[in-house]
Amino acid sequence: MRVPPVPVIFALILSTPAASAGVIHVPGDYGTIQEAINAAQDDDLILVAPGTYVETINFLGKAIEVRSDGDADPLTVDLDVTNTIIDGNQAGSVVSFVNGETRDAIVMGFTIRNGLSDWGGGILCSDSSPTISVNTITQNQARLSGGGIDVWRGQPRIQGNLIARNSARATLGQAFGGGINLSEGGGRILDNTITENEAYGPDAGRGAGICVEKSPVVIERNVITGNVASYGGAGGIQALAPVSGLRILANLIERNVGSHGAGLFIAGSGSGSPHVSLNVIAGNQTTTAADAVGGGVLCAGSSPLFETNLIVENWSQNGGGGLSCLAGGDATLRDNTIAGNVASALAGGGLHVQGSSVTLENGILWGNRAPTGAQVCLENGAALSIDYSDVEGGPALVHVDGTSTLTWGAGMIDADPRFTDAPNGSFDLRATSPCVDTADPADRPGGHDVAGNPRLLDGDLDRGMVLDMGACEFDHVHLAASGDFTPGGRVTIETSGTAGLELLLFVGTTGGELMCDPYGSLFQTLCSPFLVIHWGQIPDTKSRTIPAVSTPLSICLQVLAYDAATMAGNFSNDLTLGIE
Repeated sequence: MRVPPVPVIFALILSTPAASAGVIHVPGDYGTIQEAINAAQDDDLILVAPGTYVETINFLGKAIEVRSDGDADPLTVDLDVTNTIIDGNQAGSVVSFVNGETRDAIVMGFTIRNGLSDWGGGILCSDSSPTISVNTITQNQARLSGGGIDVWRGQPRIQGNLIARNSARATLGQAFGGGINLSEGGGRILDNTITENEAYGPDAGRGAGICVEKSPVVIERNVITGNVASYGGAGGIQALAPVSGLRILANLIERNVGSHGAGLFIAGSGSGSPHVSLNVIAGNQTTTAADAVGGGVLCAGSSPLFETNLIVENWSQNGGGGLSCLAGGDATLRDNTIAGNVASALAGGGLHVQGSSVTLENGILWGNRAPTGAQVCLENGAALSIDYSDVEGGPALVHVDGTSTLTWGAGMIDADPRFTDAPNGSFDLRATSPCVDTADPADRPGGHDVAGNPRLLDGDLDRGMVLDMGACEFDHVHLAASGDFTPGGRVTIETSGTAGLELLLFVGTTGGELMCDPYGSLFQTLCSPFLVIHWGQIPDTKSRTIPAVSTPLSICLQVLAYDAATMAGNFSNDLTLGIE
């Protein structure tokens, strides 16, 4: 199974209206949603019963919440996304935030469809920063930008939506953002599924899934899959004139199609270095355009940091099956796995560097294919400095033309990384992998790896924590929980991994990280409630009853697996449980 992004813990905090706020029912009090908005005051709650509402709505700058409701009770949240439909009838943007709305302007729980506008077919945000949560935004079209959502100089929170089958289609010039377009703004794009959107323009289609320009936005924990861009753009995410505040974190970017950077394209001279971390970028492919390049990622004219990404099984017509850095794409690559990618016609199956200076450390380049430079190709004045990495074939499979330079540094190996099941998309490491505990011993990053394990562990159980090469840290123990997490419910807690290791279960509050050498990171805050319980040995399965709580509680579970004789061991991945 392909290694997933960092597990999503997604909770919407839904408050009941304040005592002074009003509750307006549609169609009980007003026949249309817009009539209810016209009558509403700040802090009011508009509850919309299931039905199809053929209209476009404008929030008029009001701090109100408009949400679907299946039971007409303002004290409960019973969203009915499927059956509560706002149909724009191609009469403009279906929902508009164009009067300086803040995060207190909330649209939640609708199917938003059939909008047609120059900007923002589904939702338009101009100089506004609303909250857009748990909607299905589908079958909308923009003639220029933002088929699903268009944001201009706003900082919205876009969370938990299905954004599917929207299009940005221009008849002249370029089109931007089939799913979401965000320009000169910011905000957060979190936990959405963005799929089967299209960006098409006669000159270029930019960012079929998401397009951002000059925007320090956080794009985190989204599933971005099956989006298609016309010539000149990325199918998944395209970042134009990127800035330092741009953070692309823990997304699954898979099976997108575009001519340049099918999964991710970072291009243009911005004001800083974006951070791309903890993403799975897999199975994307370029079109067959003559200059198509960058099956997984394309970087040009920018200096991003790529850290702890899994870039696998992507395909390019020409250069850079996994990642391509063109003129000015001076990237830093740290702790990435680049494997199983193909550059079909030209060069650089794993990494293609042309006219750029790239630093690569603690990486794995393995099983990539190309006619020239199967693992790495350096051309046109390129420079690559590489250390503490596993490169198949060593320098012999790195093509360096007469104008380029390769610096082969310390800690380099050429040995099968022993992925658990690469043919079936699993690129985590076996216990016997030569990449375990062989990265730069001076690097101590903390945090998580791409699969949610602590990033720095003692993989060989010698009581010394050393980073593993690549995006996946080998861990001797894995923790899973399933069942009913409400008070009185039964929860099954399962541990797997290296048989016979002793287990301690740590139960604490979330939000901390304590580096416990040599066991790795404990992702808990050491305050009440905090428990340590002897939990048996690997493998182990136990069931427990969730106790009653007086207030909602979010707790973190982790286990420590250790050898009782040597006291060497690892912390597991962490799980967060929300108990109401």
